Amino acid sequence: IEAGTILTIGKRIGVAATLIQPKALGAVDVVGVFTMPKTSTNAITMGTPVYFDGTGITETASTNVLAGYAVAAAGAKEILVKINA
Repeated sequence: IEAGTILTIGKRIGVAATLIQPKALGAVDVVGVFTMPKTSTNAITMGTPVYFDGTGITETASTNVLAGYAVAAAGAKEILVKINA
């Protein structure tokens, strides 16, 4: 697992802190602010709850996993997220 990969952990997410080799233990950040890929084409404003859809971040809850909230207005392809907040 590459460092920076978003991982689903139950009903929350984490971010691989370092490279994690197959079948090895590794560090995963479960709090903090991270730049993440945005899959939604909609505008996402600061403070909006956001979700991980398996590929990136969206504002759509549906069956997606709660990621946290947007700490700034999102760009076209990336969003700054405070995870598990």
